[in-house]
Amino acid sequence: MTATEGGGQDLLTGVRVLDFSQFYAGPVSGRILAEMGAEVILLEQAGRIDPTRQMTTIGGVDFSTPQGRNLLFDGVSRGKKSVCIDLKTDRGRQAVYRLVKSSDVFHTNYRSSTLSDAGLDYPTLSQINPRLIYSRVSGFGPKGPLKDERAFDFAIQGFSGMMSAMGNEDGELAPPLILSVDQTTGMLGAYSIVAALLHRERTGFGQEVHTSLLGTAVQMLYFHFLSVFHGNKLEKHSRIQPGNALRNYYRCGDGQWLICAHNPKERYWRSFSEALGLKDAPSEEGLRGAGGDSELTQILDKVFATKPREEWLKLGQQHGLVFVPVNSVQEAAVQEQVLANYAEDEVTVEGRSRSPGFCTHFAKTPVRGRGKAPELGEHTEEVLRTVAGYSEAEVRALKEEGVIRTSG
Repeated sequence: MTATEGGGQDLLTGVRVLDFSQFYAGPVSGRILAEMGAEVILLEQAGRIDPTRQMTTIGGVDFSTPQGRNLLFDGVSRGKKSVCIDLKTDRGRQAVYRLVKSSDVFHTNYRSSTLSDAGLDYPTLSQINPRLIYSRVSGFGPKGPLKDERAFDFAIQGFSGMMSAMGNEDGELAPPLILSVDQTTGMLGAYSIVAALLHRERTGFGQEVHTSLLGTAVQMLYFHFLSVFHGNKLEKHSRIQPGNALRNYYRCGDGQWLICAHNPKERYWRSFSEALGLKDAPSEEGLRGAGGDSELTQILDKVFATKPREEWLKLGQQHGLVFVPVNSVQEAAVQEQVLANYAEDEVTVEGRSRSPGFCTHFAKTPVRGRGKAPELGEHTEEVLRTVAGYSEAEVRALKEEGVIRTSG
């Protein structure tokens, strides 16, 4: 791609984001905006380091690397600049206000009481910069009896119904999928910020934007909530009585699982039965009858057990069917399709590294990684000089007084 094709710019060139967030859901938004080309300044509190800088495991999952890096922090902070300021001091708050005045977005996931005490609430910052997009992530949303309560991904998967909606109806509760709500909340937060920036471009008005873990979970379960709101009862999937045997998963002859996804089943029945060589299976009319899918599932269990998965995948492809393997994440991570579209390689001083690529492809302004996560306070002096307008002497004085921290 030439500079002319992309205009010589990234999607968010010229946008400055002050990211005052911690843990995972909040920081994901900043990382995405950085990948889109925004200048993202990670505001960290002196004496109160983001816990994810030290955390190496969640739910037994190891997030460390052989090079001693912390994937949990690195994964949400890549491409950001770190500024470390003591927010308990008046001079520290004044430094933040000068950054706010020159920023387009202030993004945070701290509780409202913490923000008010620090003088970083929306009424205060919007007076300093009326065009500011003030983005906040909470656990339960801006209204209701739980609006000020603390929450995490794990808890919201239980509260929202997501945990009970997963798994087989005959099994125990399925454990939550680690960080799935957090990750999606960060994506929705970034999307909401960009939408607010577009509105500001058209009207000149800044505004407060509120994203929440619960709101994200409700969106992820949109069909489920829509059905319940209309009086329907949603049951868990049953592999033995699936309601549609052509939309189910089966164990193949080599012990590997394969998933079929065909709906409506009548449309695909002819190709499906040909691919599997079914001679005594129910007719299309029989499929509509009571118990038809349960009986067919028993037949398909026996048929799929006669060949290894790879053979079934080839037969499915030949007959235009949706047959795909049930992969582990380790298996999916080495799939050619994943690597071709959604993996990004980078060479650093520590060696070659790979990270998930962005989920959307832009033809003229591709989204890309922006390097490793910053060390604590790595860019404090640079940002205070270039963004907040401090002189060398002023920065040196702030450092000597302990108002700011640098990595040097």
